[in-house]
Amino acid sequence: MKIKTLQLNHQETPVGIHIQPAIFTWENEWDSQEISSQDFCLYEEGNLVYKKENVSSYGYKCEYDFKPRTKYVWKVVCGKEEKESFFETGKIQESWNADWIYSSLNAEKQVSFLKNISIQKEVKKARLYIHGKGLYEVYVNNQKVGEEVLMPGYHSYQLMQEVQTYPLSLQKENRIEIKMGDGWYKGRFVFDGGESNIYTDRLGLICEIHVEYEDGQSECICSDASWMVKENNICSSSIYEGEVIDDTKVCPEAIPVLVKEEKKDRLVDRYNPVLKKQECLEVKEVIVTPKNEIVLDFGQNMTGWVEFNNFVPEGETIKLSYGEVLQNDCFYRDNLRTAKAEFVYTSDGNKKIVRPHFTYYGFRYVKVEGVSSINKEDFKAYLISSTMRQIGSIETSNAKVNQLFKNALWGQKDNFLDIPTDCPQRDERMGWTGDAGIISRTASENFDCIAFFHHYVKNIQKEQSIRNGSIPNFIPAPPVKEPEKINPFLVYMDEGISIWGDAGTLIPWHMYLASGDKALLAEEYPVMKDWVEYIIDKDKKEGDKGLWTKGGHLGDWLALDTDDQQSPFGATDLGYSASLFYYHSTNLLSLAAQEIGNSNDFEKYSKHKEKIKKAILENYFDEEGKLTITPTQTACVLALYFKVYNELTYPYLVETLKFLLKKKNNHLDTGFAGSPFICAALSENGMNDLAYTLLLNEDFPSWLFAVNLGATTIWERWNSLLEDGSISGTGMNSLNHYAYGSIVDWMYRYMMGLQPVEAGYKTVVLEPHPDPRIQNAKMKYDSVSGTYEMAWEFKGDAIEYRFTIPFGAKATFKGKEYLGGSYTYTE
Repeated sequence: MKIKTLQLNHQETPVGIHIQPAIFTWENEWDSQEISSQDFCLYEEGNLVYKKENVSSYGYKCEYDFKPRTKYVWKVVCGKEEKESFFETGKIQESWNADWIYSSLNAEKQVSFLKNISIQKEVKKARLYIHGKGLYEVYVNNQKVGEEVLMPGYHSYQLMQEVQTYPLSLQKENRIEIKMGDGWYKGRFVFDGGESNIYTDRLGLICEIHVEYEDGQSECICSDASWMVKENNICSSSIYEGEVIDDTKVCPEAIPVLVKEEKKDRLVDRYNPVLKKQECLEVKEVIVTPKNEIVLDFGQNMTGWVEFNNFVPEGETIKLSYGEVLQNDCFYRDNLRTAKAEFVYTSDGNKKIVRPHFTYYGFRYVKVEGVSSINKEDFKAYLISSTMRQIGSIETSNAKVNQLFKNALWGQKDNFLDIPTDCPQRDERMGWTGDAGIISRTASENFDCIAFFHHYVKNIQKEQSIRNGSIPNFIPAPPVKEPEKINPFLVYMDEGISIWGDAGTLIPWHMYLASGDKALLAEEYPVMKDWVEYIIDKDKKEGDKGLWTKGGHLGDWLALDTDDQQSPFGATDLGYSASLFYYHSTNLLSLAAQEIGNSNDFEKYSKHKEKIKKAILENYFDEEGKLTITPTQTACVLALYFKVYNELTYPYLVETLKFLLKKKNNHLDTGFAGSPFICAALSENGMNDLAYTLLLNEDFPSWLFAVNLGATTIWERWNSLLEDGSISGTGMNSLNHYAYGSIVDWMYRYMMGLQPVEAGYKTVVLEPHPDPRIQNAKMKYDSVSGTYEMAWEFKGDAIEYRFTIPFGAKATFKGKEYLGGSYTYTE
């Protein structure tokens, strides 16, 4: 057997992450069905300090009292096989000696904080612990420290401040420079014009440099009044506007910093996985447009920035503008709304790689201005996203379906930038909960994103703590000063709404299905419970009917089933859809309670979900089992998928859904609430042929409509571009929105048939739903229980299935139980 993918809190070899609790997981590749017990061993400086026998690889919660700022080695032993990894703790709950320091310059200046450090002895270990109020990069003797960018990342700063840990390589004389830019802390943020100075009105930081010497002594060099601050070559930076750098700028001498007495109780070790440059793309084509613009085409809509070898003469300026699409063969970015999305660089003529520092862009195309000609080899685009390992793949005989799958993968990579954003390009880029909850199951099938979502759930929990369990429409929820003057969505920031707030149950449950980690589920269970209790309280205030009919619900957002195609609201009754998700969240909560052994909650919420179901059936269906509200595709889909029906309503829902699809020439008209589940509802209820029809439709509205128009990511709207390739509108129109990529979940679970029975995929049902319109398909999924493979192919009148089950797991296929191994079956 083989032991692999050793993780602490679902991160490999982490440094300085939050370890309260510390949950250890790993994967086993067994070479037979017989499973042996495994032991967990923990070492400090080569000494065994903790051992636990017969532990679970799906999530072992270690109760050891870890020391701060300490490296540990841990090992999993199974017979003669063993595998080790390491991690290093952060400050944990150690008190801070450092001061908060701030820029004493004009508050609009981008600055560098400076400190000279002399080292007289041999250094054994040096670590920097830092949180910046603003984005930062650390340099020691002009060399950047670490791979990460855009730190400290984005989280609910007003409720917690995540601390990063960096190893330092120190010489005898060291110039520490911490460059800073406005970022989310201080720069303009939030849609509809937004606000500046949301979290701070002045750039600042707190840091400690802990140095251990070979002679056993140590010292702590803290941010304090001895630090200096000065302007740097960054003239301005902004998440939305981009960045302006002038390397000819002569900066005034450094001056002392401001020191403020400020609480440090929000400082915590980081939860977020590493955020860095993940992939590099070269220029696919240099385009000269009809307007004589020079435009770089990277061939892929992506998130990040462009770097280039400096070829610009001294004193001259180059400008890069970022956009997603061409219009009339010319550069275009009006759908970015007020976001400038530019990079402006004035050169000093020296050879170097030039890049932004404190912004990012969503783009495929980059317009180059200020130079008359370029060499495309000088430019490279970098994907910036949180670190995730791809674990799922699907390939079919249909090239367009394969492109759709690829688009969904890119949409996820592009929008998983520290938090799950709605889009990476326009003046928004916020952590909308509705989008995140909807995509979470698909996301966990494509990538190992457990740690990424745990970071997000921790932010949800922090925001809930000041809202009596309510979950805002986006997380983090920036504490804007006058939300009602910015956008009506912000008015409901404290009043949670259905579907969006249900991210609080959807995400923890979907991560548990993927991981099998009961310790993590128990850690996130309070978020699920607080959300459901919030809805129950709303229900009680509405008469305790088992319904949720009031509030600012958005419902089936961007559905196409109303006469007003400009309205983002769908036709499905808002109270009906809210009550169905009320039922779904309560059901997931009861299941979670059962999994973590909370029998009282399991009984309580199991009963309550039945109350909700009864109320929905009595209030929204008549005595003949028909809907009393306007029947819509989404209305039928949600009831079927959540199984809120009885013997009267079930046949009505099935036939009505068929009728409504036929009325639309077998095309969907669903939005955010219905689209993720429509194909699953069809395949589960004897309408698999219609599910494939929706998948394979190529005209509007359909998934392949975008593919045919050259999409390389998932769009926000079914018609973000019109049939002639022109943009359908600029008010709310992203070409990089992942929510409709949730069709990929249907591809894994229905097309390929991989259905987990037990969390962590130790037990599954393999029930593929092939269709001759796709001649063959294959899937590979690296679960925590091992690798599953499924392939099917039409061969004349027969269908051949080939599948692999990992040893130690079991699967039911065509009514028969199979253990680990590879099999072929023909029917």
